Amino acid sequence: MNNSNDLAGAIREIEALALRGSAVQVKEIGGRNYLFGCNAAGEVSCSEIIEHDLTAYPNCMRVNTLDAFVGYIKAGLENGEITDKIYLNVTSPVSVDAETPVNKYGRRKQIAHAERISLRGFSFGDQYDFENFVVALRSKFVPSAEQKLLLESLKQITNSNEVKTEDNGITQVVTARAGAALGAVNVQPIWCLRPYRTFTEIEQPESLFLLRLHSDGAETSYRLYETDGGAWAVTAMNDVRDYLRAEFGGEEYAGKVFVL
Repeated sequence: MNNSNDLAGAIREIEALALRGSAVQVKEIGGRNYLFGCNAAGEVSCSEIIEHDLTAYPNCMRVNTLDAFVGYIKAGLENGEITDKIYLNVTSPVSVDAETPVNKYGRRKQIAHAERISLRGFSFGDQYDFENFVVALRSKFVPSAEQKLLLESLKQITNSNEVKTEDNGITQVVTARAGAALGAVNVQPIWCLRPYRTFTEIEQPESLFLLRLHSDGAETSYRLYETDGGAWAVTAMNDVRDYLRAEFGGEEYAGKVFVL
């Protein structure tokens, strides 16, 4: 039944109820349920009854890893707990939703949600002293050749009794005095690193960072700035999608699971 016929049918039902002086009735029109009523003054009202089906699926399953998320969906499909088609929506580099198709009332059910455990990552743009900067580089980044080179470069500065930085806006030259020795250390400004920023099941995306040093003559502070404009997030989300497509790429999931 199309929308115009639905409307015409609803009008006819209202008119019939008004003529009969009926109280409250529920009528199905075009596959939807409507509540019709008539008050003492003969005024007729009509409103759609929106069903809230709380039995089709239990409350949303919330997990912290992609492995658990995939395992739950596969188990639900295999044991018949999940009977609808499933849409897997990667909503951010750290979250994925599994939802059913839209029902006749324009609603959908979220049956699973995966979100990476919120761990404090590297504070880009914030000031670090040497010790905390080194600890953060070792604990919040994937080990790599570039990370190792950065740590080795910093060793040439840390034990200096006097540090002076010269900054032309592009590169920095650090003049360090340790005892009677005085020497210049060229500090590379741009570093390609891979901080932990998405699910651990996929490879952490690498991106470029700007290193800036500042010294007041007594202490040197260190900062890293993101320089990719958030491109890493797009890369991470695409990698999560590839991971999910690989997990549900078998014939048994064809037409059942769709990765968005």
